[in-house]
Amino acid sequence: DLTLIRQDGSSVDVEIRTIPIELDGQYLVLGIARDVTKVVAAQRALRESEERYRQVVEHAVNGIYRSSLDGQFLSVNSALVEILGYDSPDELLAVDITRDIYARSAERKQQIKRFRESGRVTGLESRWKRRDGS
Repeated sequence: DLTLIRQDGSSVDVEIRTIPIELDGQYLVLGIARDVTKVVAAQRALRESEERYRQVVEHAVNGIYRSSLDGQFLSVNSALVEILGYDSPDELLAVDITRDIYARSAERKQQIKRFRESGRVTGLESRWKRRDGS
């Protein structure tokens, strides 16, 4: 992608493709330019939105996480690391949720069952274990 300046001073983001061709014994280059200004703006807005979301999650006082259904954390914020008594996000990401986090593995299984039935889990409480077993 390339940003060009129009005669009126405004800019336009373009994607340029070139194709070598032979025409009447001459080798030429066919150039195709496509205006991708809206695509570039949408990508920029998405990156900014993702950064705002990351900042909210990372600086939250509540523990926030994403996990797979098979019991692995996919992402954790600093508050959850602190709440559970781990030294780093990487250390917490390495644990098995059902075995190492839930005091009663049946609670995790109930949450997974509810999620599979309705696509979300609300209104359930669980007892979790900290790293030191408390």
